[in-house]
Amino acid sequence: MLLYGLIATSGLRTIVESGVDYKDKRNLTISSVILVIVIGGGLLPFQVGKDFTFSLGGIALATVVGILLNLILPKTVDGEK
Repeated sequence: MLLYGLIATSGLRTIVESGVDYKDKRNLTISSVILVIVIGGGLLPFQVGKDFTFSLGGIALATVVGILLNLILPKTVDGEK
C-alpha cells in the first residue's frame, strides 16, 4: 500500500513541478478524466471475432482517452481563461 502511495505522490509532484497550469479548464478536465478512469477502474471491452474479447482498462484506457482529449479539446488562447 505504501508503494502505491509513493508512486502516486511522485507522479503528482512531477506534474506540479512541470508547470501544468490547472487554472486552464482544459488541463484540469483532461487530468480529472484520466484520474477518474484509473481510480474508478474503467474498462472498455471489444469483441474481436466470435470467441475473443479484447479489453482496454486502467492505465492503458486512461492513456488513450487522455491522448484523444488532448487532440479533441480546443487549446486555450492566453487571453481566454
